Amino acid sequence: MLYLSKLSKDFGEKTIFDCIDLSIYDGEKVGIVGDNGVGKTTLLNIIAGFDDDYSGLCKIDGTVAFLRQSSFTDFNTLKSVLLDKEQRGRLLYNLKLLGFVGDIHNVDKLSCGERTKLAFALEYIKNPQTLLLDEPTNHLDIGGKKVLLNLIGAFEGTVIAVSHDIDFLNAFAQKIIEISNTKIKEYAGNYNSFKHQKELELISKERDYITYTKKVKEIKENIEFIRKFADKAERDVGRQDRGNGSGYMQTKTKAMVHAKKMNKTVASRISRLEHQLDNAPDKPEVEREIKYRFDANPLKSKVAVKFEDVEFGYSTLRALFESLNFEIKSGEKVGIIGNNGTGKTTLINLIVGKLQCQKGNIIKAGSLNIAHLEQDIYDLDENTTINEMSKSGDAYFRTSFITNLINMNIDKTRFNTKTKYLSLGERMRIKLNQIILSDANFIILDEPTNHLDIANKEFLKKVLANFKGTVLTISHDLDFINATTDRVYALQNCQLKEVFKSC
Repeated sequence: MLYLSKLSKDFGEKTIFDCIDLSIYDGEKVGIVGDNGVGKTTLLNIIAGFDDDYSGLCKIDGTVAFLRQSSFTDFNTLKSVLLDKEQRGRLLYNLKLLGFVGDIHNVDKLSCGERTKLAFALEYIKNPQTLLLDEPTNHLDIGGKKVLLNLIGAFEGTVIAVSHDIDFLNAFAQKIIEISNTKIKEYAGNYNSFKHQKELELISKERDYITYTKKVKEIKENIEFIRKFADKAERDVGRQDRGNGSGYMQTKTKAMVHAKKMNKTVASRISRLEHQLDNAPDKPEVEREIKYRFDANPLKSKVAVKFEDVEFGYSTLRALFESLNFEIKSGEKVGIIGNNGTGKTTLINLIVGKLQCQKGNIIKAGSLNIAHLEQDIYDLDENTTINEMSKSGDAYFRTSFITNLINMNIDKTRFNTKTKYLSLGERMRIKLNQIILSDANFIILDEPTNHLDIANKEFLKKVLANFKGTVLTISHDLDFINATTDRVYALQNCQLKEVFKSC
């Protein structure tokens, strides 16, 4: 059982959790959702025992396994497991269940999806009572997601997963926990059930707010009427005083007493009316309009990139591409899908020049200007801040850089926070923003929805829909691929084969 009581957590001046309570019982399957930066990963770190800088109580029973959001990097743990015969056997068994096809002795050459499988298999040999999963489907192909869901379904312990993958949440979650504005709220059911309940809440909030605004108008009109009536009565008393001749002082005294009583009555009535204005309901949130800016110069060639009989492999025993012929036309938006380890990221590295083909030619348009978003975000300076990044260009760049991040729902209070303290979702949006403000005419996106919450995935769809340049997207998110591409190819058996977008 997991038990949180009055737990609070701050990062500098920003409050992440404000006195939250939570109970999760043995065997429950729980999904955690919320915008990037609200504290989803922080909550998992607290539960796992990696973060003890908080107030309040966090108690969890039994062994905990934690699959982190970033790709596998724990080489020391892997080495110790491989040296232990029993643990090695369990690791290899888990890897077989997960459909792992890589070489555990050559981790550097593994795809991000294969690294995720390896990290999960290592955690699973702990025989945990609780599984903590932070965006577990980020790098997994469609087959890998199915295997993971089967393992979760057969797991008798507790599962707590942070995810933006709607299909994944619908398939396993019995309860959804939403983190918002330093608080948490529980919803019974899977993601679709949560979404329906949120829609009903929004309708109720809108109705309450409309009712309240009408009430405010009526009360203010009443207050204005009472004040005008009181002012008129006071003026009438003043005129009466001036017309009383010798009885002026006596009448004045009576008038003052009467005016005092009236003012007291008026003040009391106004106070009662103003009291009704207290406890105003929250104004329903309005979806922020997304603004984007691309200044891509059009390609002078009809073809952006062309592969001619390209061959490549990391070893003579296994080729990734054999006589590959493929082209991306200028202004075209192309998507590539495929299982982990088939060479999707390698294909990108050949295009950007990080790798050289072993046979054949890759022809690129002379005016091609490439912006490349990689799967994992390691090239941002961890000791710089958003405000400092904005100063890397002219005044136009600075203004646009800050405005775009605000429109991408990064809180202004984060602008002076060093990058190493930002969530992966916030870092991904920074990288996207840099691409948005570049003068690239060819954008390459490798799993761009990794680390993005659902709202920002929708934002990215809008951005790409209005981009006039050429786009190559690699993703396991079929909904995203279908929404943002003109053509889709599947990479299998060392070749690219065009498939229907509805795949």
